[in-house]
Amino acid sequence: MMQFDKPKILVVDDLAENRQVLGNMLAEVEATIITSSSGSEALELVKQQDFSIIVLDIEMPEMDGFQVLNLLTADEQSQHIPVILLASQLSHDKQNLYGNIINLVDLVYKPVNKEVFLAKINNYLELHKYREIVKARYDESEKLIKAVHEGVLGVNEKGIILFANASSARMLGTTTVGLMGVYLESLLEEPHHKAVSEWKEHPIRKACLDGNILHVKSSKFRCKDGSQFGASFAAVPVSNMNG
Repeated sequence: MMQFDKPKILVVDDLAENRQVLGNMLAEVEATIITSSSGSEALELVKQQDFSIIVLDIEMPEMDGFQVLNLLTADEQSQHIPVILLASQLSHDKQNLYGNIINLVDLVYKPVNKEVFLAKINNYLELHKYREIVKARYDESEKLIKAVHEGVLGVNEKGIILFANASSARMLGTTTVGLMGVYLESLLEEPHHKAVSEWKEHPIRKACLDGNILHVKSSKFRCKDGSQFGASFAAVPVSNMNG
């Protein structure tokens, strides 16, 4: 069994009582919890440490959560980090203005439901585990995981996605956690087809089992909204994604 560093969660909220409440909720998860009282401080912490998740309050003075999120997603060193946004409410103006970016992060409304919140946290911690497996087993994986234009998906022996980097989520119009548990072939099938093929006979699986790299020069991927885009891809064996 591989041993990895304990994941770190950054909680950003200007109110000490809110940080305390969130810290109490997170006390039962296997992660180091670090708190920040401002957006500017949080951005400095992100430069210094490797965080697995950022829990970010939207309503903060000086620099609100949307401004922080814009800066995080614009920086190649931090755009791969999953973000959970906390909001008491969201006006129609804000939804229209930040709609594209909101769709690519998790939004949790306050007062925070502990069960829902922890379910999202644990999903992202699971994603972190598979990210570490990919990093440990594949050369140059850190560059790929953080790459701006390279989408990376990790699947198990059944063709189920266990890992996705931020770029793949943006390309497919969803979140990294939104891709977990999805059958890979369903992203490659035409909308009027059902993904019912036997994965054990799929060219991707066969190539990886044989230790080969499968290059596909032209393929189409289906986004969450049903739209499609053309892309080339390579299927690379990364050993057992179940760790």
